[in-house]
Amino acid sequence: MIFFDEDCNARFHGVEAGTMTGDDLDGLVDHLKDTGVKYFIVGVNGLGACFPSRIMQPVLEGFDMKKGLFQEEGKIEAWPYRFRANMTVLQEQGIDSNQYLLDRAREKGLAPMVTIRMNDQHGNENAKGPWPLRWKLWTDRPDLRISRMYPPGAFDYAKEEVRRTFLAFVLETMEFYDADGYVIDWMRHLPYFDDGTGETHAPLLTEMMTKIREGARKLEDRRRHSIQIIARIPSDIQRALYYGMDGVEWANRKLVDRLVPSPKYIRDYTIDAASWRNAIHDKNFPVTICIEHAYQPYPGYPRNAAQGVWTFDPPTVKRIPFVRGAAWNAFHRGSDGIYLFNFMWMRNNPEFRAIFEDCRSVDALRGKERAYEITYNDLDMSDDDFFSGWRAGGSDTYFGKWRGGLQKQGKYPYQLPRFLHPGTSEKFHIFTGPVSDGKMLKLYFDKVPESMKVTLNGIPCVFRQGGWEAPVSAIPGNEANIEVFNPEEQTCEIERVFLSVPGFVEQ
Repeated sequence: MIFFDEDCNARFHGVEAGTMTGDDLDGLVDHLKDTGVKYFIVGVNGLGACFPSRIMQPVLEGFDMKKGLFQEEGKIEAWPYRFRANMTVLQEQGIDSNQYLLDRAREKGLAPMVTIRMNDQHGNENAKGPWPLRWKLWTDRPDLRISRMYPPGAFDYAKEEVRRTFLAFVLETMEFYDADGYVIDWMRHLPYFDDGTGETHAPLLTEMMTKIREGARKLEDRRRHSIQIIARIPSDIQRALYYGMDGVEWANRKLVDRLVPSPKYIRDYTIDAASWRNAIHDKNFPVTICIEHAYQPYPGYPRNAAQGVWTFDPPTVKRIPFVRGAAWNAFHRGSDGIYLFNFMWMRNNPEFRAIFEDCRSVDALRGKERAYEITYNDLDMSDDDFFSGWRAGGSDTYFGKWRGGLQKQGKYPYQLPRFLHPGTSEKFHIFTGPVSDGKMLKLYFDKVPESMKVTLNGIPCVFRQGGWEAPVSAIPGNEANIEVFNPEEQTCEIERVFLSVPGFVEQ
């Protein structure tokens, strides 16, 4: 089964500003009908609330369509204008897009849920910024923010006023929208406490989750149906604790009905649901791995790109096998279903329907082309480093120096990039799960001459048509151990590695 996360604003950008109708919303749900999607999850807030909240400033507050793009003097706000203009015209038609999508999901047989972002930080590097959607509580109360991080953008959950306000917003949202469940999204965005103090403050977030669970139980009694509370949290137990989230405790105390271990932003093929379940008393507790659409082989790739680049390849059907590979790995690491995040731009395009069809189960994936690329766990670096690199003038402006410093100290944590010097070899590792349903295996490396000698689990590979081929028997288990030897007299650099498993069922 698939959980599909529809964020709070992507729905408004498929049509021209000020032209949206209910018909435009219908397709957001209808295209997922009769696929593997079981849960349709509607985002209701970002930097502000996308409904008339009494707690969080609504994004339409102060918006005047007559001003057009110039909502503030001297500022052109095309993206936020389309967002708010389309929300405005829907409201004039009596349509709350959140409620409309929840109702449409029910009508089409999907379980409707709501997701609530607990610390959205889009655009917070600039306090005055180009973002007119920001909550005034953030702008007017810098004392409520984490001052030590860069940018100083996150609300500080060590402050009782912050916790009280966000708890009130969650309870208000649950009261406002009758849904089958509510996703408490702790991944939008990290951090919640000063670096290194999250575990000390974990009881504070556990107390919040306790009150959220209590609120849900009261609603269950009144609405006469069960309500799921789901928490989207960092990818593994220790990283979650570092940020103040004791997911194991939440599960053991039944404060949540499901955990969704997630990367920060980059698709990660190594998240292990079984490790979570093994630490929880109930060995059948639902743990669902989150797959992000974005990928990057290492921080700063590609080096000549503008700031903020993640996915280098164009968003084409060539990406489908990689999503399949991530789902295959998730299932073989114990995931109970798949949570798709940031896949909104694929949902209405029939070319990408295979993602929503195939990622529902191992059986649906079996025999179809999959691919696995080496990425990195973007939770491994400090928040200061991550944001400094992300906001630098170029994709590798900051990360190049950061990476070089760690490499000199022997502390660089990621597999890529690697220099392959003459007469030397480099080793790489990819978890693949079982591959016996494929026709063959094929390895690809960016900018590597075909003269390189490549082995897969000790078996020599043959270069053919742009990649190094090996039989599926080269991976008898779940692991691909790759070694590349350079017989040439020149050094080359390996920036990207991926393994393809062409399927018996051709696409």
